[in-house]
Amino acid sequence: MKDKTLLVLCDCQSAEHQLILRKFEGDEIDGVSYYIEVHLTKFPILERIVYAVKYIFGHQSRYGAFDEIILNDDTRKDIVNFLK
Repeated sequence: MKDKTLLVLCDCQSAEHQLILRKFEGDEIDGVSYYIEVHLTKFPILERIVYAVKYIFGHQSRYGAFDEIILNDDTRKDIVNFLK
């Protein structure tokens, strides 16, 4: 099985804003599989517990739970070429 990997860093160059795209050729189903890995930011234990309790009781931020990656034109082209 062939494995290709593309590491995408945010334009701000923060290591916390990264995306890893993996392409596996030779999959049994359709011949190609794609995996996306996203770096999750670590928070102090108390902050994670508070967030977990809010989640259990159904609280949601109106903005959602996400971070962002800013892509420049070259990076977008690299991603498109990688997926082709």
